Amino acid sequence: MVDTYKVPITFERVDDDLTCVKWTTWLHKTRCREMEKFQLNHSPLDVCYFNATCSYSYVVHMDGSRKYSVLLCLSQVKSLLADDTTTSSQKDVTWPDSYRRPYAVWSTINGTTITLKKTDHSSNHWKSTKAVHLDIANQQTPLISCFLWIKFKIFGVGEINALKQLTDLFVHQTYPDIQFCFPNNETIGGHVSILAARSPVFAAMFQNDMQELKTRKVVIQDIQPEIFTELLHYIYSGRCSTPLTEITVQPLFVAADKYDIKDLKEDCVRYLLPCVNTKNAVEIMIWADLQSIDKLKEATLECVVHNGKEICQQEEWEKLMKNYPDLCLTATRRMVDIVKFPPSKKLRTD
Repeated sequence: MVDTYKVPITFERVDDDLTCVKWTTWLHKTRCREMEKFQLNHSPLDVCYFNATCSYSYVVHMDGSRKYSVLLCLSQVKSLLADDTTTSSQKDVTWPDSYRRPYAVWSTINGTTITLKKTDHSSNHWKSTKAVHLDIANQQTPLISCFLWIKFKIFGVGEINALKQLTDLFVHQTYPDIQFCFPNNETIGGHVSILAARSPVFAAMFQNDMQELKTRKVVIQDIQPEIFTELLHYIYSGRCSTPLTEITVQPLFVAADKYDIKDLKEDCVRYLLPCVNTKNAVEIMIWADLQSIDKLKEATLECVVHNGKEICQQEEWEKLMKNYPDLCLTATRRMVDIVKFPPSKKLRTD
């Protein structure tokens, strides 16, 4: 790395929520991994710190062409807001990680656009989905110009504080005026006005002539207390108190559907889409069909159709045939279409 000359990282504020980061380096090695650190002002009172990593290698293809294969990674590291240089006004603001984290990240390398995706749902690490092959190996001074586009959701200090204080009402169970009661005698408090504002189902439930408003008690029998707690936390704060998991995401979607919390339903579907694989595709496909989640159902169908030889040997496929014949028929017809008209043939006939 010492013999590779790098141009310092530069920044361009495209919009209040979007920053373009430029990083240029000349490649003097056949294989290397370089890292640069930088910081961005997320807001007037917050600074976010990042490591950008560029891994490249010199490759010779079958046709004799020589190119560089490039992978890009971005990692967000902890902020240093608590250091001695922090002003008193900064220290008064508690910024949750979910607000510091970029909303979207993408890049262009020598004009080629690449997508960066999170390595997992709760991490602060993004990685290019595939290597970019750049035809620069024959240049006298191979050059990489990388533009990183980092987009944040914009929140003002007042918004952050208001949302935090609102969430604290629920977390600390401050002056609740309604109690949700569970079969195990557990209770969770809530606030009628907030719940009614966020959920049309709660709004209807808490009308003046409804029994729930008169008794100030609601019996919950079909949702586990921990799932209902996450549902209420989302209603107050716009996010769950803990990251979604493959265990909690489905029951949380069902709860959000029951109380018509549309943004939580969308978050659950976004979580599930990249989780689809050959081992769980049939199970998730059945569930998505029962819940009428068209986007997720289509994703699972695609996985089943393109991995039919493997999936048809599974026990889950037998259950699908016996218990959900219409859904099985849809998947089977898709498989037959792929066999009869593979993508290459479809292109030639169109």
